[in-house]
Amino acid sequence: PPTTESQQGQPVVENGRLYFHSQEEFNSYIKKIFRKKETDREGFTSLFTTLSTSAQNSIDAPLSEEVKDFREFGFPQEYLVTLNRKGEVRIGDEIIWYHKGKKYFIPAANENDLENIKQQPSSIAKSFDTRLIKLGTTNPLGKIDIGLSGVDSRHIKEFYVFGNTQCRFVHEVATFYENTGGNNWTAYLVLRIKMEWRNCCDWHPATSPRDVKIDVTGSANLYNGVGTIPVSGSYLLGPGIILNEAEVVNSDYAVTLSAITGSGALLNGSHWALRLQGSIYHYVQNDYNYNAWTNVGTPLW
Repeated sequence: PPTTESQQGQPVVENGRLYFHSQEEFNSYIKKIFRKKETDREGFTSLFTTLSTSAQNSIDAPLSEEVKDFREFGFPQEYLVTLNRKGEVRIGDEIIWYHKGKKYFIPAANENDLENIKQQPSSIAKSFDTRLIKLGTTNPLGKIDIGLSGVDSRHIKEFYVFGNTQCRFVHEVATFYENTGGNNWTAYLVLRIKMEWRNCCDWHPATSPRDVKIDVTGSANLYNGVGTIPVSGSYLLGPGIILNEAEVVNSDYAVTLSAITGSGALLNGSHWALRLQGSIYHYVQNDYNYNAWTNVGTPLW
């Protein structure tokens, strides 16, 4: 099959997707690239690039259903730069494909028939649910315990960019949980910095260049069940958080706060306990200075 050789510890590019020999190799790569800038390689277009270039700019150019689907997953940034433009990655002898809230496992031996197989997802023998579920905030001013698949979008600022287009900044924390095979799983807690614009009825992702500065500290621990029993697992990142970053972005900006991998059953009520304080600065370049937002909180979450 067409491949691009591995370079400096990078995975091989095979048939337009990254190829990892095992889940452990995939986890090690994710751990290696936490909060680092990754660029697409020859023969590989990442999902991050696809979503960044497909953001809706006007009502005349709506997002495709495929792009809307990928946005709903709420992937951590590390997944966005690892999955290809079709939401695929190869791990071991299986091609992993994310589609409509599920993670499908397709034997790599079926590569030549892959597109036909994907036309009937219900016939794929192995799959798991992998999706964010929006949760309401029970205490919008306090610290937060958030479910394994949830979002807390408590910080929102609406304004008119350049004095004419209704927009809003959204600062939210999101959780992402997935089964990685057998009784194994990974869970991520992600800070997402977004800008959206509004037409008559709906909010859409904006592509204006923005300055973002994040200066926060805290902790994010995963607990098993409704009490305070720590999950038995290995943190890929965290649980302590010290984050000081400045970026220019033109799409949703996601930063992983904490991540853990483990095995075995998680009890009903398992949750992240997030304690985060500090500030997030957000400004559309060349906009009026009074539209700049310094989002400060002790705590923020």
